[in-house]
Amino acid sequence: MLKPGRQASLRCWWSQDRGGSNPLTRIYIFYTRPAARDAARLGSSSLPIRITAMKNIFIVPGYGIPKNILEDQPYKKYLGLVFNYIFETCTKTNSWAPIIIFCGGPTDVFKPYKRTEAEEMKKLFWKYTKRGFVKNYTKKWNYKIENKSLSTVENILFAKKIADEIKSKKNFYIFGEYTRKLKIQIFAKKIIGKNFKVVPFDFDLSINRYRDPQFIQKKEKIDIKFGLKAIADKNFLIEYRKLFIEKLAYLRKMGPTRHKEAINVWWKEKVREFEKMGTWRSCPPDRSALGTGGVRAFGLPACHGQG
Repeated sequence: MLKPGRQASLRCWWSQDRGGSNPLTRIYIFYTRPAARDAARLGSSSLPIRITAMKNIFIVPGYGIPKNILEDQPYKKYLGLVFNYIFETCTKTNSWAPIIIFCGGPTDVFKPYKRTEAEEMKKLFWKYTKRGFVKNYTKKWNYKIENKSLSTVENILFAKKIADEIKSKKNFYIFGEYTRKLKIQIFAKKIIGKNFKVVPFDFDLSINRYRDPQFIQKKEKIDIKFGLKAIADKNFLIEYRKLFIEKLAYLRKMGPTRHKEAINVWWKEKVREFEKMGTWRSCPPDRSALGTGGVRAFGLPACHGQG
């Protein structure tokens, strides 16, 4: 296995000008930075050298907050797969300083409702990076926290805002639960545009993974429709966010013991309302706990009716 920061080989190709009796062969060699420095010391500076510095950005959306994420099997499986994919990408690209953005806001259904998905995921992921047999490879991994988002659209919007602060060319990798892969792909195309890859993992073994496939498709189709509208219209993004605030209030009311079933019931009851979104509605009573912190923090307008 390669050691971090080392170059295994040089990439080259040749072309030939066929004019005249003595064809000219040109050899092009492209180095990464360590190899370029070695080549300069060897006196090969006359060769054309192109140095590219693509930064790998990994977006890790959250999926709720369990009572103890360190013991939660779905999250352990999900973040284990995420870790291995990042590690494999670092190996293939020989780039060992990725940016990893954990995404997810204050969706805690356990009192006092202070935890966020992003910070909880980092807690578990950090344990994976500190294992003795990998910590030499992960010591330059960089972590960012996006702890305001309540939806897939906001996951990508707010993560993109963080990534825009990094002044280099970027490759984006967006992880996600398998049944939401099309939605993530469509939203990423609108928000990021290019140089991204969606990486779905089928890690969910809960009852929600096995709901009626037609209902799941309908729910996703509606979410895509209004998610695209939210991306295009910042005012509508506020309406879109309020729906997820209402969802969270409902899940907290139902309590953690009925959480899985409550998600299904809520979506069934709200599909029609989702289809009618677009008219202004007042924010729910618990807005002080969630409010518009996410949209304000990322330069989006405040909730209608609030200062």
